[in-house]
Amino acid sequence: MNFRLLSHTMGYILWVEAGFLLLPALTACIYAETCWQQFLLTALLCAAAGTVLHLIPVKKAQMHSRDGRSAGCCCPCSGRCPMCSPAP
Repeated sequence: MNFRLLSHTMGYILWVEAGFLLLPALTACIYAETCWQQFLLTALLCAAAGTVLHLIPVKKAQMHSRDGRSAGCCCPCSGRCPMCSPAP
């Protein structure tokens, strides 16, 4: 299993998650709620973890099916959406 490629991919996923966490932080700021700090802190932690995972050098950039399934296990929908469910 290509753990370096998986960690690189997980870095991208965490960056996207950090970007999406900025939306509720912005909404909380607009409505003057006090929970915007938690959203911002979580987004910063996701971005930092994504940066660390992304900096791991990749030797082979080819992903095999077992690597794709391992990356898919990290999807929050747990295979309930058509994109993450295994092919029949």
